[in-house]
Amino acid sequence: MELFLPDFVQTTLNTLHKNGFEAYVVGGCVRDMLMGKVPHDYDVTTAALPQTVVSLFPRTVATGLQHGTVTVIDEGRPIEVTTFRTESGYADHRRPDSVAFVSSLKEDLARRDFTVNAMAFDCENGIVDPFGGQEDLKNGILRAVGNAETRFTEDALRILRLFRFSAVLDFTCEEKTLAAALKKADGLQMISVERIAEELKKAVMGDMTRMAPLTCSGALQFIGIEPKELPKKLNDLPRNENLRLFGFLQALCPDVEKTAAILKLSNAVRQYLSEMSALCSLEFEVTTPAVKRLLRDYGATVTDFADYRKALFSDGMPLKETVESVLKSGEPYRLKDLCITGNDLTARGIRGTRVGEVLHELLESVIENPALNTPEALLKLAEQQP
Repeated sequence: MELFLPDFVQTTLNTLHKNGFEAYVVGGCVRDMLMGKVPHDYDVTTAALPQTVVSLFPRTVATGLQHGTVTVIDEGRPIEVTTFRTESGYADHRRPDSVAFVSSLKEDLARRDFTVNAMAFDCENGIVDPFGGQEDLKNGILRAVGNAETRFTEDALRILRLFRFSAVLDFTCEEKTLAAALKKADGLQMISVERIAEELKKAVMGDMTRMAPLTCSGALQFIGIEPKELPKKLNDLPRNENLRLFGFLQALCPDVEKTAAILKLSNAVRQYLSEMSALCSLEFEVTTPAVKRLLRDYGATVTDFADYRKALFSDGMPLKETVESVLKSGEPYRLKDLCITGNDLTARGIRGTRVGEVLHELLESVIENPALNTPEALLKLAEQQP
């Protein structure tokens, strides 16, 4: 397969080449291009030292000089340019204690996590693949570069990345790599919960059942994920990150809201998960008035709840159809849908907290009988309220 680079990336490589330095795009962007995907971003690795990179480009940001990384701004697009390096000493199971700049691309690739992410490319030399990444990519296999236990001991986040890539790419974990990941999974407790949350949110967008070896191992119990099987039907959920995250947590967590707090998810996501949990605990008949009340109380979350029920439960289709019917009909289910307002009630002599009470009573009547939603009918009903 012939690979092509955007002009702004090629310009960055050309600048480094013209000044006598090896330079390649590297990692996930090479993997994605070989899979026929357009990369979200491009990382460059080079023999040039960080200060040299800064001197060669008019616009740079010193994003990680101690680790050899400079962000080059070309045509308004950021490109991370990192010097060939080796790493050693991972006391926190996440970041290297020391970094040494080297002149060998192969040494740089040897420090990376999986063979499919340990390839480099430039237009002059083609693909540089010392660890068999292309073959593993072709066969859909995730294999650690070098000694798997060493890779996961260095950076425990790689364990989550293994299962995330497996889920999203639909790849199989190579036997020794999988065994090493599970053996070293205690190291995940050294990773920030925010990073764990980010990996989980990405993983649930793929085949969630590929997470099973990790979830069933009990390695994630410290965040409230119990060692249970994942229902295959979770993969039938729409590609909605929050909904799929809820399905994943609901299947594995005794208390979804507690796990959401442990993971320090955003307030908006936690509110969503709380509403979904509440909906799951409700008992109701699938009738048009009942669905209107759900929409009144939980808003747009009810649409996702209907998708969840449809995907995981045999009786979920009626709820989905009723929600769609209500929304399509435009029939009133919110206070703002009423044909009168509090001002109309005040003009009829209704005062104070009674205004809100009467409006809610009128809405309840309209939910049962939409034909009552006219100014005349509502005002007549209001006059009849005790």
